[in-house]
Amino acid sequence: MFDAYTRRARLAPAAVAAVPALVLLGGGLISPEGAESVVALGFGAVGVVICGLVRDAGRRLQDGLWRSWGGAPTVRRLRWRDASDPGAMERLHRLVAEVTGEPLPTSAEEDADPQVADRRYAEAVAVLRELTRKRQDFPLVAEENAEYGFRRNCLGLRPVAMAVAGAVLGVSAGLLVAGGGEPRFYTGGAVALVALAWWWLVRPDWVRRAAELYADRLLEAVETLRRQAPG
Repeated sequence: MFDAYTRRARLAPAAVAAVPALVLLGGGLISPEGAESVVALGFGAVGVVICGLVRDAGRRLQDGLWRSWGGAPTVRRLRWRDASDPGAMERLHRLVAEVTGEPLPTSAEEDADPQVADRRYAEAVAVLRELTRKRQDFPLVAEENAEYGFRRNCLGLRPVAMAVAGAVLGVSAGLLVAGGGEPRFYTGGAVALVALAWWWLVRPDWVRRAAELYADRLLEAVETLRRQAPG
């Protein structure tokens, strides 16, 4: 029903964020009678729904992340001003132009108008993304793209996920007290603590590493695209 990218980049972050709420929900289902169980069931269900509704939150962060990195990693890979080896950059530009059918800016053109050059690089990248869309032909590109989407959406979900985990921890503690230390609510609290620790580590640098790898894999695919081109 869902493709590999959707499962990894969109559904998985929401599922990870919802784990504490799901565990709390499960604790309520074990013995559904009683006020404590009703609270666990209700709060757990609400937490799961919230995480599902905001699963694409990472998209709203993307432009800001790229600005803080000096541009999209795929675009930066094509800039003359970011090149450590002009000869290698010239060859990469030539290959990309062969594949996309459009010449890329020269060093002089980029110096004259960096913004226009970046737009042309972004257009070339969009063509490359479209040409490498078939997962079976470009599995490494697809894998890194999904990993980047997963991490980006996790970063977008981070505030909500931490709020849900913190609330689950508080509710679990309250239910333990109200229920006289009933063991089924210990698990929810423990999972919430682990979740809080994990989400604390979800930072922009973690997302950036995946974005850089995706950029590398996408531009490495240019050689394959050139070989596949007719004639």
